[in-house]
Amino acid sequence: MVVLDFARVELIDARGLGVLLELQEFTQSRGIEFRLINVNSLVQQVLNISRLNSVFEIPQEQNAAAARGQPAAILRTSCFQEA
Repeated sequence: MVVLDFARVELIDARGLGVLLELQEFTQSRGIEFRLINVNSLVQQVLNISRLNSVFEIPQEQNAAAARGQPAAILRTSCFQEA
């Protein structure tokens, strides 16, 4: 399982969405679960508008993904943050 923690991400743009889609495809093709946690309301709005909210698993309870087992990796990044 790969869990991407969005706790420090304020906003995401088209390039960031593309990277997320690539990561999701990469993990899915290898049978690895890919989840997003700590997604704020602005990022959630972008995912909803782009209809990608159905592509990514985003637990309603923010830390539910990590609580359901030991993830292979938790990526804490701000690379999707707008300057």
